[in-house]
Amino acid sequence: MFVYVGKSFTATSVGLRRIDVCCEKCSTDYFFELVREGRGSASAPYYIGQTAAAARAKGAADRDCAKRLAKESEMVPCPKCHWINRPLVKGYAKTRYRVLGVLSVILGFAVGLTGFLSQVTDRHFEPSPAMAIPWGIGIIVGLAGFGFRAFLRSRINPNKRFPAPPVIPEGTPRALIEGASLSRTPDDKYQPEDPSTTAYPDWVVFKIGELDPPADMCCECGAPPTTHFKAPLKVSKESDSLAAPLCDECKSRLRGSWFVWALATIGIGMLICGGLVFLISLNTRDLIGPMVGIGTVGLVVSLIMMFIVPTTICRPYSLKTVDGARSIHRIKFRYEPYTEAIRKSRDRIRAQIASSMDIPLATVAPVPPPLPQSPER
Repeated sequence: MFVYVGKSFTATSVGLRRIDVCCEKCSTDYFFELVREGRGSASAPYYIGQTAAAARAKGAADRDCAKRLAKESEMVPCPKCHWINRPLVKGYAKTRYRVLGVLSVILGFAVGLTGFLSQVTDRHFEPSPAMAIPWGIGIIVGLAGFGFRAFLRSRINPNKRFPAPPVIPEGTPRALIEGASLSRTPDDKYQPEDPSTTAYPDWVVFKIGELDPPADMCCECGAPPTTHFKAPLKVSKESDSLAAPLCDECKSRLRGSWFVWALATIGIGMLICGGLVFLISLNTRDLIGPMVGIGTVGLVVSLIMMFIVPTTICRPYSLKTVDGARSIHRIKFRYEPYTEAIRKSRDRIRAQIASSMDIPLATVAPVPPPLPQSPER
């Protein structure tokens, strides 16, 4: 019997590039920073060549990052007339509906394979040119999916309200002008407000590379920290990838809350199972089978939820992905001063990046990632 074992490696690469723009309407020159994240993976069959596999994963991540920086863009309005150039819209559209491309390939292959197998398994099957028909239909279905994706992308038009200000996506970078202050926009320049600042005033929206949690204060009370938040049980190593500093008192309190919620999760699961068994007992006398089945399923589900629910509730922060394709995230800590410290840290990093972009960057420049690289699996 053939048995395959191996070790998989994943890597991420973060880069930025300066995009220089000349407005199509008023000829205003401005620029902005484009940040993208590339991902790569490789495997070492039978644990042979693990170093080479890790290097291949990193190389694939670098190539993916460079490719995205070259082809994608952001819809950054002109700071004077708030028009968005068509190339910027097309570059942003490349980040939308990416999953439709994968689904189109899968669906087209599935249609072709299903039709081909139905021919082969026919009792009266004879080889003929008609065998290619199912694959042709599959290709047509796949191309139709790509066409539908292109249609959806073509409908992205932020300038439809022009000359009114456009509605821009969350996390859109600021338009920067040579010699202008980075802390504010000149009085005669328009700078659109990020929707997140009004829709989510208590949250901090950041791009990958802009998160640097302060390590000199507890994220729960502001006291000097001595450790970091770490859940007793977690689904993966990425669960605690954000090192949230804690003092000993807050650590003990959160750990105690975690165990209380873990027991509550199991208890609620068992109560639901008991209720189902009781309802079944009203209609049948044979309870052994239903009790075993429901009890097994309930125990498994409760154990799975025990890895998720207590950590989600007791974690000192809430982290949400706003736009995975553009690596835009949103974070909020229960302790508001720490959230404000995160916001100031983000603004400082943005100012440093903008200040360092006096010369256009022709190659990928590394940016400190907010989360550690994906661990080896």
